[in-house]
Amino acid sequence: LAAACQLLAVLAFSTFLLLCVPPRKKKKDDEIPLVTGSYALEGKWIANTNGKITPPRSGATAISTDDNGIILFSGYAEENESRRVLQDLWQFEENKDGWSRCEKTFSSEPGARLCSAGAFCENEFVLFGGWDPEKEGTGGIILDDIWSLNLATFEWTQLEQKMPRGPCSRHIACALPGKKSIVVHSFRCLESILLYEDKTMREQPTKGPAPSSRGLHSAAMVGDELVVFGGADKSGNMCADVYALHTKSWTWRKVISQVEDGPTPRAGSCAAALSDDRTFIMSCGAQRESDGSLKPRADLWALDLSSATWTKLLDDHHDAEGTFSVAPRPRNAAVLLPLSSLSTTSSIPSPIVDRFLLHGGWHPFQITFDDTFILEIRR
Repeated sequence: LAAACQLLAVLAFSTFLLLCVPPRKKKKDDEIPLVTGSYALEGKWIANTNGKITPPRSGATAISTDDNGIILFSGYAEENESRRVLQDLWQFEENKDGWSRCEKTFSSEPGARLCSAGAFCENEFVLFGGWDPEKEGTGGIILDDIWSLNLATFEWTQLEQKMPRGPCSRHIACALPGKKSIVVHSFRCLESILLYEDKTMREQPTKGPAPSSRGLHSAAMVGDELVVFGGADKSGNMCADVYALHTKSWTWRKVISQVEDGPTPRAGSCAAALSDDRTFIMSCGAQRESDGSLKPRADLWALDLSSATWTKLLDDHHDAEGTFSVAPRPRNAAVLLPLSSLSTTSSIPSPIVDRFLLHGGWHPFQITFDDTFILEIRR
């Protein structure tokens, strides 16, 4: 039975082989108060040259910490005609040397994997499942383990408990406000969601119109809501709808369907939230073209949850005026994480600048990236 479940999990999201793993090259819910009013948003990419992660990778798992740092684990590397799954650990400290590799020898640690999910909770990096392709041609194994990295001692601990409902990959994890619990959403979460708290994981029933079964979606916490965008179903069909789960009433609501003046259907995008408790941002991902090929993107979108309105902040490679600027090349399977926000006194009222870090990713069948960018969004 376990083997059958694992096989079904692999088949259910076989589209990932095209989206995130480079092959060998051939030459109405409970009423929720909404913030009213409006303001303009301006986005800007800045190349970061402070340290570099090697080798280049896609499908990594990363978190932001309370001290404005970032921890990144694992991923899928392709370099010099070779490919492999990683289990290395990297830290980003903006005011020091940027990226640096953790050279510590651990007494125990999670194995190599990609497409796992993780979040910051009570000063720990908690890691859920993932996929280890193992030997080429085997299909690998979908993982059900749960690990926590204590950021004070920098020691990994494996929980005795496995992920409820079995192995999982291509899922998402987000810390709830207060960072004392984590929600995990996967293709199985139609009537419940997984909730991690007090070092235990359980199923939390939900109500309301939930997202369809999907993987390779992106998500972020916006206030008390878990906002989920896009992804692909088991047959590879992609979507661009948005759902929000209110994590006090555990009620889903559909925020917006795919719209002509919004982002294209895609999988493997990355997402975050502004500090205003109302705006969800999304970038990158890969969309499927009419001929079946995959087209990576690097456009940047903002969704105002109070009005259910998308705004394109930046196009692929270009700023809002269509002028070429420093920007990430189109990609999917990158990571996007919040950094500290900035306030300035250059005007009244002072603008607030939310900042994020984007790293890595993959342009299908062409290149795996090792670059890092800082995204600034001024409001």
